[in-house]
Parts: sequence; C-alpha cells; structure tokens
Amino acid sequence: MSSQNVIKSASSDNDDINSIATRQDLRVVTIFPTKNEESTIENAVNVATTSKFNPEVIVVDAYSSDSTADLATKAGAIVIRQPEQMFPGKGNAMKAGLREAVRNRAADIVLFLDTDISNLTSEWIDKLVNALIQNNCDMSRGFYQRQSRDAAVSKLIARPMLNIFFPELSHFEQPLSGEVCARRQIWEGLLEVQGSPDGWGIDIWFLIETAMRGYHS
Repeated sequence: MSSQNVIKSASSDNDDINSIATRQDLRVVTIFPTKNEESTIENAVNVATTSKFNPEVIVVDAYSSDSTADLATKAGAIVIRQPEQMFPGKGNAMKAGLREAVRNRAADIVLFLDTDISNLTSEWIDKLVNALIQNNCDMSRGFYQRQSRDAAVSKLIARPMLNIFFPELSHFEQPLSGEVCARRQIWEGLLEVQGSPDGWGIDIWFLIETAMRGYHS
C-alpha cells in the first residue's frame, strides 16, 4: 500500500498540524464504515490500534445482520450506527463517522479504511498520516497493486471522467480508494457542503470537492 496520491494545501503555512505532530496530543481517529464483516472486523480494529499514532477507532455499522457490531465493540472500537437504514449508504455512514470524529472526539486527523481487507497492517495508517505531517498535505489517499482484471469501474468510468472534467486530478490512479486521510479542517468543510452523496460515489466526491475548494495536487 502506498500513500503517494496526495492533495497539498494552497495555504498550508496557516496550518499548525506540524507543530501539533511534535506533541503527544495529536489525536488521530480511524473510521471503518462496515456492514456484515464479522470475518474481518476484529482484525481490522486490532491492527488499527497498533499504529504508532495510537488512533481511536470508530466503526460505523450499517445495520449488520451478523455479529459485526458486537465483535467491533469487543475489539475495543467505538461503535455507532449509520443514521438511516439505506442501501447503498456508504456516504451516509462516512459522514456519520466524521461527525463523531471531529465534533465529539476532537480529532486532528481522520482517516478511513475498508474493513474487508484481509492483509491490513498498521503501516497503512502510519503512511497515510505521515503524508500529512511530513509532506505538509491536506489529504492523502492510498493505492496498491491490483490484478489487471480488477477495478473496472475506475478504469472504464472514474478515471476517464476525471481526465475529461478534472484533468488536474487525472494522476490519481485509484480515485475510488476507500483509504482516505485528511486534516480536521478539510473534513469540517466537506461536512458543510449540501448535496453530498449518501451512497456510492462519496470517495471520488471527497477528492473532487476538496480540489474545488482551493486545495491542489
């Protein structure tokens, strides 16, 4: 997994994330939007807590019919429920997680990870957060090697559309990546935008909207 895909701030001199990072009180929150992932959720939570940034872990459960929520709680995660029982509801779940992280947990940095990744390691979190601290970025996005037959939606729809409508973002190899990390100020701004997707499409919406708000790659 790599975090080379990043969005850098046009006004990063006004941000104090680097000074925060030198102290012990940098608050990092990892969010897992999930539904019916009882086979992987415990490992995901356990791995996340071993990051050197010692993140709090929030699991946003989309009305799972299995033991996902109970297992996440057992593993030490803060478990909240997706506000509306809808499908697809990934955007709804991610926004609920963000509200909990930035408004109730006072997070400095919030990142999302998918729960169905069997080879997840704490290095994923470390790399995504370090991209913000060391590279002075506002948002980092992960990508990883995939089989040539995978990611058809990205190859056939998402990337061609970015090339046409947002060529400045065409270098993002995996614009639909669920591994996304950003500073609190970015997430707060995105939560204020009306009309954001409640279902699929939230990941690329985050990418496009962040760029449109004046942050550049």
